[in-house]
Amino acid sequence: MPLSRTRLLIRADGGPKVGTGHVMRMLALGQAYQKRGGDVTFVIGDLPQTLVRRLEYEKFQVFRIRNDRGNHADAIDTREIAALVQPQWIALDGYRFDDSYEAWMANSDAKLIVMDDYQHTLHQHADLVVNQNIYADPKSYEGSLRGRLLTGSNYALLRKEFSTPENRKTPPIAKRVLVTFGGADPDNWTLRTLQVLSDMKLKRIVVDCVLGSCYQAYPELDEFKRYANLSLRVHKNVDRMATLMQRVDLAITAGGSTCYELARCGVPAIVLPIADNQQPVAAALHHAGAMRSVDHSESVEGDRCRKLMQLVRSLVRDPSSRKQMSELGCRLVDGRGALRIVDRMAGKFVEIRDASVDDAKMLWQWRNDPEVRAVSFSSTSIELPQHQAWLQRQIEDTNSRVWVAENQHGQPLGSIRFNLDQSLCRATVSIIVDPRFRSRGVGSALIQASVARLFETTPAREILAQIKSGNVASEKAFVNAGFRPIEPVVLQGAMAQQFLLSRGPYQWNRSANRKSA
Repeated sequence: MPLSRTRLLIRADGGPKVGTGHVMRMLALGQAYQKRGGDVTFVIGDLPQTLVRRLEYEKFQVFRIRNDRGNHADAIDTREIAALVQPQWIALDGYRFDDSYEAWMANSDAKLIVMDDYQHTLHQHADLVVNQNIYADPKSYEGSLRGRLLTGSNYALLRKEFSTPENRKTPPIAKRVLVTFGGADPDNWTLRTLQVLSDMKLKRIVVDCVLGSCYQAYPELDEFKRYANLSLRVHKNVDRMATLMQRVDLAITAGGSTCYELARCGVPAIVLPIADNQQPVAAALHHAGAMRSVDHSESVEGDRCRKLMQLVRSLVRDPSSRKQMSELGCRLVDGRGALRIVDRMAGKFVEIRDASVDDAKMLWQWRNDPEVRAVSFSSTSIELPQHQAWLQRQIEDTNSRVWVAENQHGQPLGSIRFNLDQSLCRATVSIIVDPRFRSRGVGSALIQASVARLFETTPAREILAQIKSGNVASEKAFVNAGFRPIEPVVLQGAMAQQFLLSRGPYQWNRSANRKSA
């Protein structure tokens, strides 16, 4: 639903030790929250001034605190700012924010969303937990987090510049290579990689090297440039990374969030993880065929550099492999992860209840609305007694769920109906949004809230949406909610676009498997 007049408070830091990834993906979340009509406040401690200016450029409100170590003093300062700005949500992104810190934040009036990569805490106090990584397995989390998890690359937090990448061509020989190791690169793998490329004596190849705002080895890099056997372009504090990525044919990167940016842009890449927690990302992308990985366990100066050289040499002249990697990467990451998260956050303001016979007139009015009838497979008008009898049958049918969605003020937003096929463990869904709330982002929030409840309370493993061709608004709502398009079919003489969602981070609660659930 729309987030107008609501505020998101984000607590994140960046610097030479922790890098800038936490802040950059929170920048993406803030952009998506703004797009849905909300306001955003950042609370920061350690952060380079270039990134502070970037946050201010995005029209985010920025507060600085002195206590930035994730301790009690940090929490007190952050809570004081929260009391001032009155956010509806608080977002935490950083490994220093432990269970105690989350508990202190949860004691405020705001809901809590936490970014996770390797379960650095139990997250028992969070309303939503997001693990954007391709390898994320919801089964590895505590069962009590069921229904509060958003996992996988479907939720990759990419900035709005990655929303619409250009169509990519794959040249026979890769002539532009991108080297980027994140915002800090404390072990200076940037220079080591450039040295490998220099030693290869690659002819007619240009190397674009991107340095982050926390990179500190400028003297060594300047010295290298004097004798490098390389056509090298160095870029500092790049604001439009997507534009640069569109121009390159191959990338060499660490195992952080940049991998998902490259995948979205269709850039074939070699992943060289520079920390233990990056190895699972690299391995998963390698296994998926979207990128090639250099094992983090290999020796620093020996095997890793030789393996890197081998991969560069093979991929530069292998357009078939590069094209395949590009296509697979684009399938993994569609650039809408941040919006999906925000829509799910909005769904937390959506209450789902069972429909009753008292709702018959309201549901009948929605069903007979001219816009609804125009996109229905059956466009005929329905009489109220006929609709009342139908609703009574649906309420009594154990394979049916008819729900009404309401906002936090008790206003009806729309209706959701699921028809369950027990033999296929599949449910077919249809929704109607109250005319007063259309074109305001309600559809996706309503879908996500109802899907979460259905997966929690029934054994359904898949949900199918069948939408009459031409109903673009409904198609967009289901795609934004995480559904993927499948083969269309003909229903009642009309072409139907189909969208499918498989059970992901939700687990069936058998004790709740009852009609009133």
